[in-house]
Amino acid sequence: MSDVTEGIDAPSHTLAWMRRLDKRVDHMTDVLVRHESRLARIDRDLSELKRDIGELKVDFSSMEGRFLGLTNDVIALRESVDNLVIRADTHERMIGAVASRGRRSGKAH
Repeated sequence: MSDVTEGIDAPSHTLAWMRRLDKRVDHMTDVLVRHESRLARIDRDLSELKRDIGELKVDFSSMEGRFLGLTNDVIALRESVDNLVIRADTHERMIGAVASRGRRSGKAH
């Protein structure tokens, strides 16, 4: 009778071992599918990030060009103001010189 019991137990144990192994394989497959999904999301996010960085480079380049243009405009305005101040000073001196001549010639008469 022990031979009959041993014959039945071996396939039963083998079948139970195969079921446990199948469950582990299913579990590992589920884990791998979740990781694949996460990796796909990360890959998509990295692609979006690379695109955004490219757009930022273009934006910074554009802003740099506008900033340089504005800086040149400020420099040109500063030069114009300096020229106007010099001209105003020159006119004031000329007016002062004419006024002092007039006072001198008025005192002589």
